[in-house]
Amino acid sequence: MNTRLVARLLVAVGLLTVGTGFYLMVLRPPLLPEDIRFAGLDPSAVPVGLLRWLEIVFRTWGGFVLGFDVSLAGYGVFLTTGRDAWIRYGLAAALVVSFGQFLASNWMLRSDFLMLIGGCSCWHLQRPSASSPGGRIADGPSQG
Repeated sequence: MNTRLVARLLVAVGLLTVGTGFYLMVLRPPLLPEDIRFAGLDPSAVPVGLLRWLEIVFRTWGGFVLGFDVSLAGYGVFLTTGRDAWIRYGLAAALVVSFGQFLASNWMLRSDFLMLIGGCSCWHLQRPSASSPGGRIADGPSQG
């Protein structure tokens, strides 16, 4: 397999899909015209609470998409440069973006699971790396 091609594709897909995450987090309205048509809704009869909830849901999805994008791009740059810091920092940034948005969304919703989500978020953020002891990425499969 051509590692250089895979690396470029990962970086490209990671960077291109940032737009999708940004759209979901910032630009997408709670209901699109096709959503209203498909559901057979009267736009003036949609409860305001539902619209606010959908805004939170799409921001959360956008956070997960952005986190995935950052991790893809970080891994692609690692494959290109061989510098494992790209994986560590890419993964750390992805976790901060995705879990941070998820935590913020659940805070806004006053979720019954906020303590569990907050605990999981803190646990993930305190780990230097999910790779190997010492926080370094393993060089490959062990030769055992």
